Amino acid sequence: MAVGAISGTHVLTRGGFEKLEFTQTHLPQKVRLYHIRDLTVEKIGRAKQAILEAQAVKGRTFEGEVGAFEQKISESPYLLRKGKSLRLISHEEMTQYFSQAFDSAHDQRTKASTCCKIGNTYKSLGYYQGALKCYRWCLEFAMQQQDERAEGAVYYNIANVFLSQKDYQRALTCYQKCLAIAENQKDQESLKRAYWSIGDVCHSLEKYQEALEHFTMYLEIGGHLDDQEFVGRVYCSIGSTCTFLGEYQQARGFYEQALKIGIDSGSHEIEMYAQAELRRL
Repeated sequence: MAVGAISGTHVLTRGGFEKLEFTQTHLPQKVRLYHIRDLTVEKIGRAKQAILEAQAVKGRTFEGEVGAFEQKISESPYLLRKGKSLRLISHEEMTQYFSQAFDSAHDQRTKASTCCKIGNTYKSLGYYQGALKCYRWCLEFAMQQQDERAEGAVYYNIANVFLSQKDYQRALTCYQKCLAIAENQKDQESLKRAYWSIGDVCHSLEKYQEALEHFTMYLEIGGHLDDQEFVGRVYCSIGSTCTFLGEYQQARGFYEQALKIGIDSGSHEIEMYAQAELRRL
């Protein structure tokens, strides 16, 4: 959890709350939503302490009885932060609030932005049908506006939902639409993202040659310059793909590059994975 100076301390996330991707910017006060997964006695204690600290350090007001927090949070595991006010809400209240926020948006573009954020929140919580409903609304709006770049971004979100559901074929179809739009827009960042995602899904579908082709394209258009820890993971994926294709020497080369990145970046996960795979070759 992020811990900084008193003036910037993230007391809620430090207390175990996960900040969900929802900020209602068109209202007079920003609204943020927090959630705690898999409640335990320890997590509830940390959350309660975070509420108290938020009151003392940040001057926030908690709308409820702190003494009854242990009982209430099990019934309402979502924390709504609106301006200086904090309040526990249930999933049903959250859904109602989202509907109100969507309806209060003053124009279609703001509605689309709000709907996308609601979709992101639903996805992070595992409510995939709600997320897909939101993203499809956004997709229809982007198509009406003939906003191809926004259309590609929404297809990417939809693909990620299918990927979370392990529906690889539908995820692949959506990622391919992202790729076609990125090529048409000559959008390098979206191209890299699409090449990597298609490679990843093709690997899951055991389409190893296609996976290797897309991973290679990701690197060729500048992917090797991205965040090095992520590139280390890409090298591990390429090494695995090459192994399935029987190209063991190439696999070794990519695992060795991944190992170096793991050591240099301090990522023990990448380092140990690469070492294990090198021993198997």
